[in-house]
Amino acid sequence: MTPRRPKIETLVDVAETLFKTQGFRRVSIEEVCRQAGVSKVTFYKHFANRTALAIAVLERIVQQQMPLFEAVLYGPEPYLTRLQMLLEYKRQGAQLMGPALVADLMDPEPELLAWIRSHQQRHTGAVLAFFAEGQQAGVLNPRLTPEFFLYALQQIQTIAQDPYLEQIYPDPLARAGLINEFFLFGLMTPPEGHP
Repeated sequence: MTPRRPKIETLVDVAETLFKTQGFRRVSIEEVCRQAGVSKVTFYKHFANRTALAIAVLERIVQQQMPLFEAVLYGPEPYLTRLQMLLEYKRQGAQLMGPALVADLMDPEPELLAWIRSHQQRHTGAVLAFFAEGQQAGVLNPRLTPEFFLYALQQIQTIAQDPYLEQIYPDPLARAGLINEFFLFGLMTPPEGHP
């Protein structure tokens, strides 16, 4: 007989599936509870609201991505390879979230935006050091500061929400990937072997 999964894990599992396919905004607490086979009382024992559940889903996705993120920042590969790995990290993260959730995260509600910013700030020092390493390796423009690179990365979310760009690239995963690629390689053709 297999042991039963804790209800909190079941709620997160179900929510992750629903959020990936339908987006965060279109999924109700009632639907998550129904599919998870738990009551709303049980839901509220574990989560204050739907946003808290979304944060639990995002935390899980972040943890799944952490080995690749650490390989980008600290791996033994040449810097340009690790820079390409950064794109792969962002692409895989978007795929793990699914297009509907990615689209919802491009314009998050305040509580979710606060979590996103907090998550980004936890890694700011390491990311700035990564960009400084790229400058020392002669790969990144030495006239720009690491803070500028970080700022530009953060602006990708704003660019991805532009209605004109949404018309050109309606698929949010493809749009995010192309914006990231443009950020890293500009108008230049990406290096051979780039996904």
